[in-house]
Amino acid sequence: MHRPPNNNILNQGENASTIAGGNPNKTAIFGVNPNPTTPNLRDEIARVYLEESNLTKTVADLFMNNTHNITWKYYDHLVRAGNYKAAVSSGRAFEYWNPFSAKGSTYTASYSPHFVNRGQIFTELKTGSFPEVSWVIPSFPISEHAPANITTGMNWVKQVLNAIMSSPYWNSTAIILTWDDYGGFYDHVPPPQIDKYGLGFRMPTLIISPYAKPGYIDHTQYQFESMLKFIEWRFNLQPLTERDLHANDLLNAFNFNQNPNPPHIVPLTIAQLNAVHPFINLVRTID
Repeated sequence: MHRPPNNNILNQGENASTIAGGNPNKTAIFGVNPNPTTPNLRDEIARVYLEESNLTKTVADLFMNNTHNITWKYYDHLVRAGNYKAAVSSGRAFEYWNPFSAKGSTYTASYSPHFVNRGQIFTELKTGSFPEVSWVIPSFPISEHAPANITTGMNWVKQVLNAIMSSPYWNSTAIILTWDDYGGFYDHVPPPQIDKYGLGFRMPTLIISPYAKPGYIDHTQYQFESMLKFIEWRFNLQPLTERDLHANDLLNAFNFNQNPNPPHIVPLTIAQLNAVHPFINLVRTID
């Protein structure tokens, strides 16, 4: 049996299910960036959200407390140790594309070095310092989120994929590419009611790996927690919640006994690269 992938690339949006198996319960109905009409209600929602976020255990906590020293990075923007109060005051703690930003532990000396600029992924792929688990988050202009240019977003993804495929890490990597929205307001398939919260609209997901089944459409029911479950399976970690405990783990999409798929690089033109580069390390503003 071939060795399972070392690196899991998760390109995800604001959904905290991929890092914690769920959202803070009391504030989930308001969203991460609430804007109620009364300041008192807004302040109370913010207070409860931060309180619950700090009580919510994440997969990063499992990594940090694991004796096997699992390496991980969140490629989005830098986080400075000791900067939590400033992040709360500025609104950075409430950004919905990085749910880690709400946790005080993120701004500690042990956690903060794991949060780096997204462009650093290209350097670390070349220098041999690419971690075992990564999340790669786009800035808004390359996110494919309306009204951003979806072609520019697509080319950003191609640049990341090309970099991984051209690196020594390709033969031990699983890339899980997904979105936080699917581009519409209608799904003809009713969301499964797996618990009192249920699931939402279906999201597209692509699994790209030397050990992904070629040309395979997987009809297994997956959810955001499935990516978390896959990480837990790979590193023998305990589940965080009932959601990731009972989620399917993506394994049906892989065949670790097959001959590894070769990389399929789609080169970008100079014009395409120039269109993407200004937005790679752009820090997302708070809406």
